[in-house]
Amino acid sequence: SDPLLKPIGRNGESMNLNRLLVGSVLGLLFLVMGGSLFLLVRENHDLKEAAATESQSIAFEDSYSSEETEKLDQEEEKQTDASAKALFVEGVFQQFLPYTEDTYLSRFDGVADKLDDAVLDQLKGMVATLEPGIRVQNTVQDLAVYTKGTNTDHFLVVARVSLQVGEGIDSVYTQVYQVTVAPGEPYIIKNIASLGSIAPFELE
Repeated sequence: SDPLLKPIGRNGESMNLNRLLVGSVLGLLFLVMGGSLFLLVRENHDLKEAAATESQSIAFEDSYSSEETEKLDQEEEKQTDASAKALFVEGVFQQFLPYTEDTYLSRFDGVADKLDDAVLDQLKGMVATLEPGIRVQNTVQDLAVYTKGTNTDHFLVVARVSLQVGEGIDSVYTQVYQVTVAPGEPYIIKNIASLGSIAPFELE
């Protein structure tokens, strides 16, 4: 045999082995890279799904909280409206309930623009048309206005008054009224109904 062929044969075998080794290594690399790529794609998919679910959850929470906020705002607005009307009603009663012999008739002038015409006529019809000829004084000792249920237009007015005629002894009693305020602004009282008077009494 030719000695020059042996080295060539060995080199050929070694080159084949090298190719096999390189091919195996490359195959393993492709497998590892392919597996890593698959895992990366899977992780990205899972992350996207999780993000979508979280965004839907956040959107739902936001819509829920905005509805709750709207309800709270409406409730607060109703309470503010009722409080403002209650103060208005209190102011009207503080103007026309107290009087002396000099303001017995003129006391209604200050509240004429706050009362419906029919209500003003009704109140004037409850008093004498002539000024008292003697000293008289009606004093408000306490006045409370209550909202009637959840209705922001209906109120109960409880007034504790003291009436003195001439040199007589003060008569203290409580008057109760039901008041309705017309919707809208400026505020106008459209109805006043007297629910009677309560006079204190002593037990013997």
